[in-house]
Amino acid sequence: MDSSGEYIKLRFPLLPKKRNERLTRQDWEQALLVQPMAKIPDILVPGCGPRGIPPRLHFGWVLDDDGNRLLDIAREKKIEPRDQREVKLLPKDDSDDEDIYEGPSVKMNELWLKQDALSAVGKELQLICEPYLDQVCCPGKRTVKIVGLIDNYSLKSQVVGRADIPKLVDYFNFDVGPLWFLDSYRWTWNID
Repeated sequence: MDSSGEYIKLRFPLLPKKRNERLTRQDWEQALLVQPMAKIPDILVPGCGPRGIPPRLHFGWVLDDDGNRLLDIAREKKIEPRDQREVKLLPKDDSDDEDIYEGPSVKMNELWLKQDALSAVGKELQLICEPYLDQVCCPGKRTVKIVGLIDNYSLKSQVVGRADIPKLVDYFNFDVGPLWFLDSYRWTWNID
């Protein structure tokens, strides 16, 4: 039962596996099929359910273009890429034929630029919450990037600014309100 008194039928991975049961490839495939939820069941809010650490869920919207619109926003707002550290090559060891690159990757720099653009949008819209990017499970698409407002671990100390939702819907032309999505990295319970 969730906080509104409605019953929501849950199964793995939103419920924990039996103790000492190993995760399998089929479990991951099951996680990719978890439907986004309009409301979060209490059992998935840390400290409200059984002993253990529930999977992470994010409240937000899917970015259909993998966040590429945020790169356009960064260009429009003239947001500069973050300073890159000096590229370092680690010395070869005897087992390798090539030097190893140590530093931010092109993908990481792109992710930071998208996040910086999203932060600029948040400031422009004067949002209460700071929106963030994350990767989640999404049926039919496997994993996708989302604009998130809050995760289930922050619910005890933070609230979603209800006024933020229509501002973001209008800005990004989202078709629906935000939903709870299963994180693609921390998608399973951790039981003591």
